[in-house]
Amino acid sequence: MQQASEDSQGDSLVNDREGARGSQGQAAVVDDALPESPRHPEAYAVPNVSEGRDPHTIQALVDACRVPHVRVLDVHSDPDHHRSVITLTGESIAVQDALVSLAGECVDRIDLRLSLIHI
Repeated sequence: MQQASEDSQGDSLVNDREGARGSQGQAAVVDDALPESPRHPEAYAVPNVSEGRDPHTIQALVDACRVPHVRVLDVHSDPDHHRSVITLTGESIAVQDALVSLAGECVDRIDLRLSLIHI
């Protein structure tokens, strides 16, 4: 049997199964079942895009992220730095799909050659 160390109140700090006692001195019930894992792990993404001035382009970029099982949590655009940050979450594969969709929309709508003129 494993020796359990105790805290200052005498409660067991190690679950030794045979000698574990709860704070009331009763034998602790040990549940060997692991908690159920989520069906689809939640993923977060915070892509930063090189567009912060044109509201129609920004909206199109955000719309590209709106795929099934993904929520857009926040959009922050900074016209001074000509950047937007989109925060999204959802099922990991769906978030991946949203990011691929966003990348395609960025390629179609953002011409980085023009951004050098504004420096």
